[in-house]
Formats: sequence, structure tokens, C-alpha cells
Amino acid sequence: MERRSFLKASAALPLVAFAPLNWANSTNQLSTNTLIMVQLGGGNDGLNTFIPITEEAYFNARPNIAISKDVALDLSAQLAMHPAMSSLLPAWQQGDMAIVHGLGYTQPNRSHFRSIEIWQTASEADEYLSAGWLSEVVQQSEEPLAAITVSGSPMATFGAGNQFNLAGQTNLDQFSPVYVPNGSSDNELLNFIIGNRQQFNNSVEQLSSLLEQQVEFAVEFPNSEFGQQCFTLAKLMALGFVPPVWHLGLGSFDTHSNQITSHQNLLDDMATSLAALREALIEVGQWQRTCIASYCEFGRRVAENASLGTDHGTAASHFVLGGNVSGGEFGEMPSLIDLDNGDLKYTTDFRDYYKSLLSLSDFNVPASLAAFEYLGF
Repeated sequence: MERRSFLKASAALPLVAFAPLNWANSTNQLSTNTLIMVQLGGGNDGLNTFIPITEEAYFNARPNIAISKDVALDLSAQLAMHPAMSSLLPAWQQGDMAIVHGLGYTQPNRSHFRSIEIWQTASEADEYLSAGWLSEVVQQSEEPLAAITVSGSPMATFGAGNQFNLAGQTNLDQFSPVYVPNGSSDNELLNFIIGNRQQFNNSVEQLSSLLEQQVEFAVEFPNSEFGQQCFTLAKLMALGFVPPVWHLGLGSFDTHSNQITSHQNLLDDMATSLAALREALIEVGQWQRTCIASYCEFGRRVAENASLGTDHGTAASHFVLGGNVSGGEFGEMPSLIDLDNGDLKYTTDFRDYYKSLLSLSDFNVPASLAAFEYLGF
């Protein structure tokens, strides 16, 4: 199969609703080579995030929690965005934001624990894998520190040695160096442990020296945990530390009850923080090499529940941001009438989404994703 490119053709590229997923033009020589995955922990309600504003079935299924046409932010004739995400409107209007509809997989699992494991290992529903889907990408890198989990679950890169988990911290005061024995051993397992310990110490030393430096941006980051984690990421990139893979996490989006307020607050935090990250990376000249992509274990059910929330569902829409992303709607919005036991039927396999992100980021596609297709032809 011909390798597809997913780079932006031009800043003036029009936004085309429901076009094939083709985020790029190979004539652009700028390469996007750092991927920031954003985990929306708990399962984000894609229907109230990216709203099928012309579908009466949406309003009928959600008489109390639907986002009204009066406040929704119009993106196209058929689609609107939650008003709490207004900070990302400039990215959409300038063609830096793509929305991918109907992401999911066959035989969906509605358990938080099992479904996020499926998404983070790129496994089949009945397949159990021990390594994260990005581990091969990280291992292929020649960088001694090729992946940073700023926050969220580190499972997506699990299995690669050249990574570090900040565990949501914005400084490394609590990370003390660990003891490393001198020399080597004939014991392969002991050598592996020694290597991991040395890698940990080297990572702490490298990151600590960077985080101690002062960096100021023209944009102000939110004072929330997620906002400050985005600031930490921007700071490291401004200082020239640009590993292939980053991971951010925000939650919980498990909105079983009283969804309107909690979901609005989460989306506002996410959008404001990512918008600040975008502005900061534009300021320091790193935006053209950056791709930000959201994911979560599942979407929510179409109908609201008796607690004015939504329960675990299946497919959902997600977003991609980046200086080389060709903005617009991609993929097929699932039917709100033809449902699977009250849930959306997925229209795009999430592993095709992953493979396309790797192509956009100019990474080698790991063998575990070789059987899947690039989106957009």
C-alpha cells in the first residue's frame, strides 16, 4: 500500500466537512516529529463535545443535557462544538484542527480498565498484549529519552526503556537518584535492572536541569493541574528538548450524573490549556513539528440517563491539532438512529487513527499496526 502523507497543504486550505482523512500534502517539506497524546480519562462524551447540531435524534435522546443550538459553536453546517471549547476556535479557523468521527473497535468493551488497555496496546477486544502501542516507536528512536509521560497512564509506551513518567509533577524534587551497583554481571536480569536504574538516574538529572531553568511565554497558562502540565511540556520544548512522544492526561470524564457542569469544566480546562500550549509552541517555533491527538477508552451512550448524565458507550469523535494538520471533519459520523443496543456503531477503527498519526509524525509504523490502513483515500 502506498504510504500517505498527512501534512498541511497550505495555511489557506478550506475546511471540508466529511472529507476523507487526508491531513497532508507531501510537497510541504516541514516534518511533524513530536506526538502528544492526550488521554481523556474516564470516557469523554463525544456527542456533547462535537455536536451533530442538525440531528433531531440528538436532541430527542438528550432532552435535559443536549447542548442547545443557541450556545453551540458552529464549525460547519452539520457540526458544532461545545461552547466551553471556544479557546480552540482559532485553531479550527486557521486550519490547525481536525475532528475524526466514529472511532472505536469491534466487540467494544465497556469496562474502563479493559477498554483503556485495548486502546493503549492497540489490541483486539479478545487479545491481551503486554506492550504499549507506542513502545516500538520509542524503542526505534536513537534518543536516550524518547518518551515523557507528563500525566495520565503510561501504558501506551510501556515496554520501552528510554522513557520517563513524571506522574503529573511539574518539578522533580521528589525523584531521588536510586542506587546503581558498579560494574556488570553475568546475570542478564541483573544487568537489565542495573540499566533501568541508570536510565532513571540519567533521566532525572537531564529533566531536573531543564526544569530548573526559567522560561516565560507571552501566553498565560491556566493555573489548573492540567494547565501547568501543559506549561511544563511547552517549557521543555522551548529549551530544545523534543522527544518523539509525550503523554498528557485529564479526567475524570466519567460523567454518569449531573454531566452539564462537570463536563463543561473539564472541556474548558482542556481547551484553554491546549490553546495556551499551541500559542507557546508557535512563539518558540515548535508548532510546525507538533501533533496533538486525543483518545479515551470509550464514548458515552446516546441517550441521557435518569441522573442527568451519560453511561459507558462505544464510539466517539476525537480531535487532532498541529501546525501541519489539514483542518476539517474527517471520517463518518455514526448514525444516531441505527444503534447497537443504544450505542453508536463505530465507523473508523482506532488503530487506523493511530497509524495515520504515526504517518503525520513521520514515524516508522510498528509491526503491530502493519495490518491496518492509513486513513484518507
